Amino acid sequence: MANLIPIVTPTNGSQGNETEISPYAIFPESIDVGSITNSSCFLVSIRREDVSSTAVLFPPNSFKDFIISEVSAERLDLHSNSTVTTHDYGLSSDLTRGKKYRTKITINPDKPLDANSNYAIILSKDLTKTTVFDAEVTSGSSPGVLETRGVYSKTTPDTYLITVTNSGTPGLAKYTWTRSSDSFTSTVQTTKERFIEIDSGVKIKFEGNFNAGTIYRIRVYPADHLNDYFSWTMSTGSQTYEIPKDDRSDALLNIPTNDPSSTAPTFFAVKITPEFGTSYLYVPRHSTLTIGDVTYVAINYGNEYDYYTIRYTDTVSAGSESVAITGKDITIGIEDGVSSALQIVDAFNASLDVNLLFTASVDTTREGIPQTITAKKYFSGGKDKKDIVIEFNKDIDPTTITHDNVCLFAEALGPDINSEDLRFSFTVSGKILTLSLLDDDSDNINE
Repeated sequence: MANLIPIVTPTNGSQGNETEISPYAIFPESIDVGSITNSSCFLVSIRREDVSSTAVLFPPNSFKDFIISEVSAERLDLHSNSTVTTHDYGLSSDLTRGKKYRTKITINPDKPLDANSNYAIILSKDLTKTTVFDAEVTSGSSPGVLETRGVYSKTTPDTYLITVTNSGTPGLAKYTWTRSSDSFTSTVQTTKERFIEIDSGVKIKFEGNFNAGTIYRIRVYPADHLNDYFSWTMSTGSQTYEIPKDDRSDALLNIPTNDPSSTAPTFFAVKITPEFGTSYLYVPRHSTLTIGDVTYVAINYGNEYDYYTIRYTDTVSAGSESVAITGKDITIGIEDGVSSALQIVDAFNASLDVNLLFTASVDTTREGIPQTITAKKYFSGGKDKKDIVIEFNKDIDPTTITHDNVCLFAEALGPDINSEDLRFSFTVSGKILTLSLLDDDSDNINE
């Protein structure tokens, strides 16, 4: 069993930490990324007030809330906190196997933590030292990258050979894999641009272009798990922001009302949704995808469209392009190397199956360029459209609301927003002022 003690930040029992913090642990050796993604590494808030270094986490019912977080891993230099791309091919004769770099595991909460609260960070005992090492080219060459991952599940070391049999990019290139221990060779497989398990927990992913004849060697070793769960505690301090007050009154805001007798000190906001400091708002975005010279854009906002895919297949003659959708997968039939970008755009926009979801376009200077078949590609970049709703204690005079007296600050809205992106429209209804964030291309903005 592995007995690795990491260096942690923030330190165990530390107090007064920022609410926007991502705790991390640095292990002195390499940790299997597959074990990180498969394990329970999480952040919880706890009821107890004592967060000294001698405090314990039990009993379990002292846990209050699990904080939704994303866990990530990086390779660090052995002597500094700089990220590195060092490879470790897992040579059995190499005494530094598994010790060529350190591993940083970071827990990134999806929103700021609560102020003046206690938290515990827990790393699962299912974490292992590296079992699946980097792929080493043993014959031929390819500009593409073969990534490895997983937790090897068998109890004896082994070696896998990945042989590229057909050239191309993921989805087009083919390969076989061979297990050295018994010389078993798989049937021909299609390369994927996502991690696919080939055998006993060993996963591979292809990125870029691959040449037939390239052979990769992957060494694997039995899993060496951590001895037990590893945990440490921390607490947050007060939040670092302040609510600004209007210099002209003791109200938070000074907006004219329909009540002539109202004065600024008696007019104030009673509710803001979302609550101040509880979550980020993002500029709404349409999911997009560019294949060759054609750009596809979701008609509506939202990241739900990021789960849709498009691929081109060589199934029809130019001028007879076809479009079909199954679930969230869109297949466009073209004549490989002959169908033009404009022909694909026209077929796509004419299809009743997809034109309520997406629209396709091509620059006029690229309309006649022939397009080629592609593997499945995902849309990306979609962001949901959300509003900021402010409820006041009195009705608002809508004629007095302009962009001169209503402002939003990007710093308060999240890391996805730059000041030049920040556009919004607003509506007034009685006591309610609604601010709607707009994307860069929207012309629906109040002047």
